[in-house]
Amino acid sequence: MDEETVMDDITIYGRSECPHCDQAKSYYDRQGIAYRYVDLDKNPQARARLEKDGYQQIPVVKTLDDSWQGSRPDKLIASAMAHRSREQQQVQATMTGPARGPEPRPQR
Repeated sequence: MDEETVMDDITIYGRSECPHCDQAKSYYDRQGIAYRYVDLDKNPQARARLEKDGYQQIPVVKTLDDSWQGSRPDKLIASAMAHRSREQQQVQATMTGPARGPEPRPQR
């Protein structure tokens, strides 16, 4: 995926020539999970913001539930599982429709 692909639940901040950044992108690609990629070589504002927030390694991966820096295969797997769970919940919600309360009783 590239910077033009915008997904709110996963963002990878990385740089070219970064094997751990490539590893994170490749993992999500193999899983078929879309993500937003921010190239820190081309976006100095994002790089400054991450440094200000205390991040010292790349990639920085931010999800709806977590964020981390560096190579963390365990976190990649956990985030993919959480993503799949959210997808399943969304599918179930569309199949069942909006939640409804009990049917009103007929008046006598």
